[in-house]
Amino acid sequence: MKHLLAAPLVFISLQALATTSESIILARQGCRHEIMALSDRPKIFSPIKDGDYAEDLVENPQSMVRSLKEMDRLKLQQGEAVTIPWSDSYWPIYKGGIAERYSDEKFMELDWFEGKNYVDQHPISELLSEGRINDLSPSEKYDLFFQSKGQPLTSAAWEKGKLYYDRSGNVESWMGHCHGWSAASIMMPEPVKNVEMSFSGIKGVFHPSDIKALATLLWAQGNYASKFIGGRCNTRTPSPRSERCLDTNPGTWHLAAVNQLGISRRPFVMDANFDYEVWNQPVFKYEYTYFNPKTGNVFKTYEEAVLKRGSFEDSNEKFRAEKTKFIVGVSMQVSYVIENTPSAGENQEIETSSTGYDYDLELDENHQIIGGEWHSYQHPDFLWVPVKGTFPATLGDGPDGGSDFHNITPEMRSVVQANSERNLPWGPFVRNLFSQSARKN
Repeated sequence: MKHLLAAPLVFISLQALATTSESIILARQGCRHEIMALSDRPKIFSPIKDGDYAEDLVENPQSMVRSLKEMDRLKLQQGEAVTIPWSDSYWPIYKGGIAERYSDEKFMELDWFEGKNYVDQHPISELLSEGRINDLSPSEKYDLFFQSKGQPLTSAAWEKGKLYYDRSGNVESWMGHCHGWSAASIMMPEPVKNVEMSFSGIKGVFHPSDIKALATLLWAQGNYASKFIGGRCNTRTPSPRSERCLDTNPGTWHLAAVNQLGISRRPFVMDANFDYEVWNQPVFKYEYTYFNPKTGNVFKTYEEAVLKRGSFEDSNEKFRAEKTKFIVGVSMQVSYVIENTPSAGENQEIETSSTGYDYDLELDENHQIIGGEWHSYQHPDFLWVPVKGTFPATLGDGPDGGSDFHNITPEMRSVVQANSERNLPWGPFVRNLFSQSARKN
C-alpha cells in the first residue's frame, strides 16, 4: 500500500495542526471524521467488477453466506474479531520513520531537515556518554545492538525522507508506514513489556513502541502473501461518478465484512479514504441495521425494509445489476484501530474509532447479494489482509524464539547488515522480541 499525494482538505488541516506526532494523529482523525460527515454529497455508483469479489478476501470462500435472509437467521447483523489489532504510530517519514527519537523532548518539534541535523549533531555516542541510551530511536537501538557498520537501518530510514526533501524541500507530515502497522497488528501479538538488552555492554531496553516500530517496518518493506480486493483511486478530487474511482462495491463490502468478521472473526484492513490518499486501518467490528430505500425508515430486520425492484421511484435504476429483484438499504457502523503516539510506556492502550457507511444492496430472486450503490460519499477504497500464517521473508531466516540473541555471532551480524541495507529488520530477531514482550496467557 503506497502513500501518494494528500487531498487538499487533509493537507491544509495537517499543515495547520501537525506540530508534534500526537497532533498529527489527532489531525488525521479529525480530517477523517470531517470528510466522512459529508453524507449529503452525491451518490457513488459502483458495479461489482473483476478484482472486487469478496471470496478473494475472506477466510471462508467455499462456504460464504450470501443471502441477507440467512445472515439474519444466523444473527450476523453484528460481528467482531476474536483479537483486536494493536495501535502503533504510523512512524511519519518527516520525523525519520523508525529513526524518530520519540523519547527526546528536544526532537519533538523538528521537521525532517531539522531532525536530521539534530541527530547528526547529537550522535549515538553522545547519548550513551550521558546515560541516555533509552532516548535513542528504535532503529538506533537496533543498529547499536548488532553493532552494524554505518547504522544502516537508521540511515535507510532518514534516506527515505531525503528523497522527498531533495525533490520539493519538504516532507509531507501525513506520509508514513500505516500499511506495515496494519498488517503487523493483525498478524503478531501485541508487545506490552519492556525487553532488557545489552547494547555494546550498556544495559538498556527495547520499549513496546520500539518493538512495534521494527515490526511495522518489517511488514511495510517485506514480502508476504496477502489477499487484496477493490479498486484504487489516484484522483485528487474525484467526481462522484468517476469510472476511475469506483472502488469497492457495497455488495462486496457487506459480504466481506459479514463473512470475515461475523463468521471467521478475523480482522482485515481497509483503505478508509476513497480518493487520492491512502488510509490503512485494521477493521475489527461492525454492526448494521436496515432502512427502507423509498422512505428511509430504519428497521431491525431485512424482511421489514426490503422492497421489490420497480415498486418505488429509484434514482439508481439504470445502474442496477441485471438480475436485481429486491433492493434494501443498510446503515453499518464500522470500528477500526487508529494510530497512537510512541512512548516509553508499557501496556499501551489500544486506540479505536468508528464511522458509518450507508448503502443499498441489490439482491437476486434468492435474496443473495449481487451488487449495490453507495449512499455515503465517503466509503472504503480497497480491502486487504495478510494470508493467515504468513510472515515477511528476510535474508538468513531461521529459528526465532529459541535463538540466543545474548550471543551475537559474526554470521548474525552479517545477515543483519545485509537486511538493514535493504531497509529491513531481521525477521527472527523481531519475532524474538515479540515473544519476550507479548502478554503471556
